[in-house]
Amino acid sequence: MKRVTLSIIIAALGLATTLNALVYKGQKEYMKQCRVCHSGGEQIAQKETQKTWQAYFAKKGKKLSDIHIGSQRVEDQINSLHQKGQAKKVTKEGVEKYFKSKKYVKTSRHLRDFFVEYAKDSGNVPACN
Repeated sequence: MKRVTLSIIIAALGLATTLNALVYKGQKEYMKQCRVCHSGGEQIAQKETQKTWQAYFAKKGKKLSDIHIGSQRVEDQINSLHQKGQAKKVTKEGVEKYFKSKKYVKTSRHLRDFFVEYAKDSGNVPACN
């Protein structure tokens, strides 16, 4: 009986560690790819509910990539950043390239985990410094 209980506890701890690793990977990807335009993770993640973030990242993040690809709003945001002398390396083409890349498809699940973990109805606050 003790072995069964111990096995369950070890499995639960292993699962919790794995889930945290995925959230961390999503936070790391956000800081690397998204922060330039969207500021801190807390601000953007808490704009939507967990259900909404899950919808954005369904089908390997297709809805979120569709929002960014060919968007006038994205182009306006980039132009605004450039006028302020910020994010000079960010281009509309670069944004589109990222959202069409294998890297985005691969990391979209980690980004999803990050955004869902810190959505406005989650009660969690990220530390994106």
